Amino acid sequence: MKTYSSAGVEKYITLGFLSLIVAGTLLLCVSCFIGDFFITPLDALFLSASAVCVTGFSPVGPIAELPLSAQIILLSLVQLGGIGIMGAAALMAFMTGQKLQLKQRLFIATEMGVDSPMQVLRLLKFVAVYTALFESSGTLVLFFAFKSDGMGAGTALYYAVFHSVSAFCSGGFSLYPGSFEVFSSTVTVPAVSMTLMLVGGIGFPLMSELRDRRLGRITFLSPYAKIVLLSTAVFTAAGTVLYAISEWNAAFSGLPVWSRLWNALFASVSARGGGFYMADYSRWSTEGLMATLFLMFIGGAPFSTAGGLKVTTFAILLLAAASELKQEEDIVVYSRKIPFATVRRALALAFIHIITLFIAVGALLTLESFPFGSLIFDAVSALGTSGLSSGITQSLSSAGKIVLILLMFWGRVGILTFSYSLVRRERMGNVRFPDTNIPMG
Repeated sequence: MKTYSSAGVEKYITLGFLSLIVAGTLLLCVSCFIGDFFITPLDALFLSASAVCVTGFSPVGPIAELPLSAQIILLSLVQLGGIGIMGAAALMAFMTGQKLQLKQRLFIATEMGVDSPMQVLRLLKFVAVYTALFESSGTLVLFFAFKSDGMGAGTALYYAVFHSVSAFCSGGFSLYPGSFEVFSSTVTVPAVSMTLMLVGGIGFPLMSELRDRRLGRITFLSPYAKIVLLSTAVFTAAGTVLYAISEWNAAFSGLPVWSRLWNALFASVSARGGGFYMADYSRWSTEGLMATLFLMFIGGAPFSTAGGLKVTTFAILLLAAASELKQEEDIVVYSRKIPFATVRRALALAFIHIITLFIAVGALLTLESFPFGSLIFDAVSALGTSGLSSGITQSLSSAGKIVLILLMFWGRVGILTFSYSLVRRERMGNVRFPDTNIPMG
């Protein structure tokens, strides 16, 4: 991936997300005040950051208790945050007939993982169609599912739109008090939600490449596409097996056999970014919680609606470790050599994730009196923008909430822009130093 502009695209992306969070905070405060719903400025900031960073944490209880205007604002923030600030702004300009300047294309190319600014318009058109197609399809199926449960047509339509957008953008917000617990033994709603979460989590560039492959524009998928597809399949299958084993007589006890397997699959898909759940995490076993921590930490694909370390980063580290164990000089995948600079970036990103978690959990342990397991679960979820919670979010102190806000923002925006800066600053130096040997292990 190439990045552009010496002015620093990271600054524009960061300021864009910050501006949207601040605007969302003000709008939520006003809408809740008009709707006679009490919300503190800090809770409004927390909720706005959670929506823009597509996390799904709520410090004020069930989202359905918010005024309707606040719910719509929240959903709009999720939509904008899921697509990306630059991408959302460009789509609005595109739909209003405005032309994108070269500088705007350069920023969008960096944010959305496009190698050339010449590809921006084509990708934006694809993103618009792609998003509208899946969200409208999800809305249609969910509408009939909710209506069959006895909802009125208007309410069913609103619930369908809300959950379709929230699932596709990995928002994690649900209008049901217990997320999707009421659907633990049903098929339609979980199936639609899983499909939307999977599609949103594999990223726009990959879906564009799959489209080009289907239309015959390209002959073979890139190594990047193959890694994402294989990693997604492996993590989904492995998570399903682990959950089925660990929660069979724990969180899934009392359910029919097929439903236990179905819940395991849903949990595996949702943990890497979706944020919905069909079984309360307070009833999960230690083994199941450990598996969830790992999946939340890994997250989805680059330039997707999901957060986390990213499946490609983990795959590169795994390939590097395997290559070192085999004592191979080059790291090769699908007959292509992975540059050392890419491996170095993967190591830097993994190190930043781990150090961030140590610092954040340490701060939470100092500020809060909750069990260590609950604090680390919510910290990993915030950094990975997963949105799954141990149930302590509403009871956190003001300082604890600020820590989670910073984690959500850093997980969605900070590490993203940090990775851009690593790429942008790559350049060959004029000075070469002699090698030195440093023992390890």
